[in-house]
Amino acid sequence: MTEWIISCEPKYYDVDRAFQFLDKIDWGQSSNICSGDLVYIYVNTPISAIKYMCIVNKVDLPVAEIDDREFFLDEADYHNYG
Repeated sequence: MTEWIISCEPKYYDVDRAFQFLDKIDWGQSSNICSGDLVYIYVNTPISAIKYMCIVNKVDLPVAEIDDREFFLDEADYHNYG
């Protein structure tokens, strides 16, 4: 198991609301994260803190499994997110 810190930009994605309503979230994979790893989510300004600890369930998804478009502040960002 490896631990990672990734960031979230609240001006694009409402991560607080997403975690209020969803048990699982698809997140763009940008490194060698593996199933079972721990990921800490650092929420950028104005929060500027690590707010969430998550366990990775799946990696290398060919398509998103969870529709969380309502938490993107601009739906175009949903379609551009990896």
